[in-house]
Amino acid sequence: MSELARMLRRAGIAIDHVSVGASPTFTATCHYIKEGVLKDITEIHAGARIIGDIRSMMMHSHTREQCVATILTTVVSTSHPNHAIIDAGMKAFGTDPLMQYQNSPGFLWNGKPSFGSIQGRSNLWLGRLAAESGWLYYINADKKLYLGERLEIVPNNSTQVLNIHDKAYGVRNGRIEKEFSIAGRGRGS
Repeated sequence: MSELARMLRRAGIAIDHVSVGASPTFTATCHYIKEGVLKDITEIHAGARIIGDIRSMMMHSHTREQCVATILTTVVSTSHPNHAIIDAGMKAFGTDPLMQYQNSPGFLWNGKPSFGSIQGRSNLWLGRLAAESGWLYYINADKKLYLGERLEIVPNNSTQVLNIHDKAYGVRNGRIEKEFSIAGRGRGS
């Protein structure tokens, strides 16, 4: 965009603002602006940057603690010794298994990609989704889940998640502080 802005200015076309956008490149773009490499950039529109997800963690633009979007789920079945079932599936998480990272260490567990990261439970693997349910596999069974237990899960792709929900909730210390309508719901991401 910087080069295009320079070309247009050389052709006599006034350019006041040069915008770029992409959450994955936000950190690098800021670095290059500060270094003077991208001195023509005046705006950055990195929409998902403020939210974070597993995808952004894989791209090293977020840490786990910086991811603010989670899906609150409830354990609805604990009858199997190797996994539990939660009440959220593809209709809550989306369908992005992040296969572009399949060669990354720890991407697969028992041949299954993960569809999210369970807060505070490194012994669980969200390795399978149906439309309205998910399978949480026990990596080690030292701490089993109980029926009705509530879990927060950081999704793989927060833009997919926001696109399939009507509302998002701002929660602090276990209490809802703000309800947000998602105006662009269902219109792509």
